[in-house]
Amino acid sequence: MNNTYILTWNPEVWSYEKMQALIDEFLSGYHRYQRWKFATCKPEADGGYVYLWKGGRKTKNPGIFASGKVVSKCYQDKDISEKEDSDSEKKENLVNFRDIEFDHFPRNAYDIVLPAELIEEEFGKRRNKIFNLQGSGKPFQGDAAKLERIWQEAANKFRYRPDYYLPQEITEDDEESFPEGTLERILVNRYERNAKARAKCIQIHGTQCKVCGFDFAKIYGELGLNYIQVHHLVEVSKMAKMGAEYKVNPEADLIPLCANCHQMIHRRTPMLTTQELEGLIKPDYMRFHRNN
Repeated sequence: MNNTYILTWNPEVWSYEKMQALIDEFLSGYHRYQRWKFATCKPEADGGYVYLWKGGRKTKNPGIFASGKVVSKCYQDKDISEKEDSDSEKKENLVNFRDIEFDHFPRNAYDIVLPAELIEEEFGKRRNKIFNLQGSGKPFQGDAAKLERIWQEAANKFRYRPDYYLPQEITEDDEESFPEGTLERILVNRYERNAKARAKCIQIHGTQCKVCGFDFAKIYGELGLNYIQVHHLVEVSKMAKMGAEYKVNPEADLIPLCANCHQMIHRRTPMLTTQELEGLIKPDYMRFHRNN
């Protein structure tokens, strides 16, 4: 029985903004399940793995965008679409859905993890001969083990998993109270961080750098939308000495910093304060970003 499915995402139908919101939820640790359409769906079917294909007539970089596992059986629900006639009234149709628990996403909705060209090169044939993309949620009829291998290689290369951050950034932890201080090894020695604390910090302080005023969205447009790094005002090594009962306060202990300021603030030991770093920045640079 084939338990590998290809989901489809067309940015012309479901916008980049909506996908970015889903990605932000995923990277922040809040997101759990997302329902997705299945063109064909047997009620008794259970489990399976999915790859999300990003495509459409205007999509310049088609390919596999994300992956996850099926966590529900097939069910039907209302799907709102628009009539093709001139009055554009909305009609409701019952369609098949299954719930997906995604495990890989790129950080940005405009990115692609496994390009169509690479897939065609590996399989030795055109994408329409590899996948049935005429509808979402159709079974993958090819070599599922091979697809999994090249996908994992691409995903690991891009390092777009939610647990990949700079050593001084927050990563995922499911504790509601934001405890910190456990030493572990992921790429480098780092301390356990809570992505919910990161999300709360951004909710409170926004996504503009608190030191120099840099705003990724103002410079890079949609590509930089909602992107910022989060910095601990107290060094994590000191937090660890306080014991496991330490609970980070997202409002008082965390601030958003751009990548440049975040790297510079840690170039000295002990790390610089935000006031010390601000005093080192060229005045013209500060005026430019704070006045634009």
